[in-house]
Amino acid sequence: MSENLAIISKIAPFANLEKRYIDRIVKSSLEKKYSKGEAVFTQGEECDGFYIVKSGEVKVCKLSSEGREQVLGMFKKGDFFGIVPLFDGGPYPANAEVCVDSVLIKIGKAPFLEIIKENPMISLNILPNISKRTREFTTVVEDLSLKDVKGRLFSFIHDEAEKRGKKTEKGMMIDLGMTHEEIAARLGTVREVITRGLSKLQKEGKLKIEEGMIFVSDKC
Repeated sequence: MSENLAIISKIAPFANLEKRYIDRIVKSSLEKKYSKGEAVFTQGEECDGFYIVKSGEVKVCKLSSEGREQVLGMFKKGDFFGIVPLFDGGPYPANAEVCVDSVLIKIGKAPFLEIIKENPMISLNILPNISKRTREFTTVVEDLSLKDVKGRLFSFIHDEAEKRGKKTEKGMMIDLGMTHEEIAARLGTVREVITRGLSKLQKEGKLKIEEGMIFVSDKC
């Protein structure tokens, strides 16, 4: 429980909140283990709380009528997700699924809203996070609308390299740690298109792939 107290007290909604409030949240929270591929919630399901990733990784995604997956966000240890429906009263707007065996902490809707009524500062703490995610979703929509798959693919790899790549003589080196199918889900396409896109980007000299590592050209 002390570990959960430390995790909960660090996330945006409860930052700088009095310990008595955090203690109440911790006591009302539920911890659950999920196996890889297990659903946390599904689109249209009634929202009864939000989740914090204690360990593992979760993806939030939507499915097209053809069953194609579009990943909207990835959440790792210390991240929280599924909080917006608590404010608008609607159902979960997308699906959430664990990518690896994970442990999640669920904060129930009723106790959370009760504490917000007593301390509206919680809402202000959440706004920057919601604004950041809105910007990220706007970028996703812009890329899907205005860029072809090859352009989206290069932007994705370039952004990931900027975030966590290592500078080398061959360019920024990165191991995405993802299969072509997983990349396709992030970009709203299929595996075969990603494979062709990577081949074209290599021919254009924008990147190189060697022993599973991607090198992004400094000239791009």
